[in-house]
Amino acid sequence: MIRLLTKPHLENLVLSLLQTPSIASTVATEITTSLIPARTSFFNDILARVEEAVREVENDLQSEGTTDDFADAVHLFLGEVATFRGFPGPGTTAMAFDLVIRIAEATLCDMDKPHGSGYGERRDFDRDADELLVELGAIRREEEPEWKVGEIYNDIRATSRILEGYGIDGWFPKTLELIAPWAREQTEVIVLDDD
Repeated sequence: MIRLLTKPHLENLVLSLLQTPSIASTVATEITTSLIPARTSFFNDILARVEEAVREVENDLQSEGTTDDFADAVHLFLGEVATFRGFPGPGTTAMAFDLVIRIAEATLCDMDKPHGSGYGERRDFDRDADELLVELGAIRREEEPEWKVGEIYNDIRATSRILEGYGIDGWFPKTLELIAPWAREQTEVIVLDDD
């Protein structure tokens, strides 16, 4: 006759097994591996919901939305990046960094239309996104000392210059300040920097 373990006995067995380093390591690896597809799915889900929020602004405002409107619509998704960062496994910080960039890019619209660049009401979004990128960038650099930031630096800097032409200041200045020295260390990358 097979004896079934009751919940307390099973819990005690699992806890005692997890005290064994080799078993704990195996369990941690298995859990991490099993969560990678969920992490990718959550990443894609956030991006899909960002796109939906942008479409709603476009539909509601009949193509009269400004960057302020788009920033307001996607600002809440920056908070979801914190949840996303909770996934274990290599590459999560890099994906979170990229996710913030993609959310920020969704705030941009046709700024040549009347008032397309907004009225300066996107500052909260820009500040929060910049602070999050700085935090993620510092962690990512620790996790990936050889992280190639030259292209990211150039992309952020080029976008910043374009936005400044439309009166939008503050496209990740703290992030640029953080990664500029790293980009300069990478001699194979031409860093746009004439400031």
